Amino acid sequence: RRRLPGLLQGVLEDIPNAKAVWCAFEPNAFDGLDVNFSQNEWFGRSGRANFMIQREGANFRRSLELSDKDMNAVDFYSQPFQSGNHTLSEPTLRDFDGGPLFIMTLSIPVRSNGKIIGVLGIDIDLKPIQERVAKVRTTKNSSPILVSNDGLIIQADNKDIINKNLSVVNAKMERLQDVLSAIREGKELIFYDYSVVLRDEALRTYAPVSIPNIGTALSFFNMTPRSEALASATRLTNNILVAFIIGLVAIALMVWFLVARIVKPIIAITERIQDFANLNFNPDPSKRWLMDYK
Repeated sequence: RRRLPGLLQGVLEDIPNAKAVWCAFEPNAFDGLDVNFSQNEWFGRSGRANFMIQREGANFRRSLELSDKDMNAVDFYSQPFQSGNHTLSEPTLRDFDGGPLFIMTLSIPVRSNGKIIGVLGIDIDLKPIQERVAKVRTTKNSSPILVSNDGLIIQADNKDIINKNLSVVNAKMERLQDVLSAIREGKELIFYDYSVVLRDEALRTYAPVSIPNIGTALSFFNMTPRSEALASATRLTNNILVAFIIGLVAIALMVWFLVARIVKPIIAITERIQDFANLNFNPDPSKRWLMDYK
């Protein structure tokens, strides 16, 4: 147990865009020595093996946040523990030393002899993903937006709408319920609608960010001015067909971007955390490219 801080810090060093890593175990499930660590500075009154290491700039520090917390009352522990599945939380805006950041918590159940005895989790900083989404342009004036499953806007060109819900920002959108349903269900969607942001009829394309073993984590959608979307097809009479084809191409480009720039890193992080959940703390050279994902 005394090796926990060093082991968890090694996880953070392996994954640069992680802000914190933690573990929490059922009473006496870790080593059967909770009573020996009760009233301990780091393990609280119960002595349970609940521990967290946080990143602060180039340094790391121990956190007492989980020491005496009722873990069964928090979703990031109870959901993976009860379901036995990997879970990825809704993004939340949290304050860190460098300012507020959107964080998603990846939680993986820890098993011993087939029985779940606890959960290992990591808090992932979404800033690298936000920066990559901001650079995506299907046309000169297109506008990319990243939202959570609950419709929370994580990234947008208009900074005033970040951390607001899509249902509030686009309250007057005719197909708002279709959009919210597509996001919740992880479905693709293509349609035309007027965009207040672009001040033009816009081709809206929605694509889910799906993570293996987890499901839809986020949704990425792009608004392209109708005039730009149909610029090369203004002389064609079947604009509906053209718009549909353009929409499919836009979604294909979005899916390629999502897989290459968002899904792949999260899969790699999930695989590393699964290693740690299996108590395998050996370095994995095949994941070294994560060190350059900033």
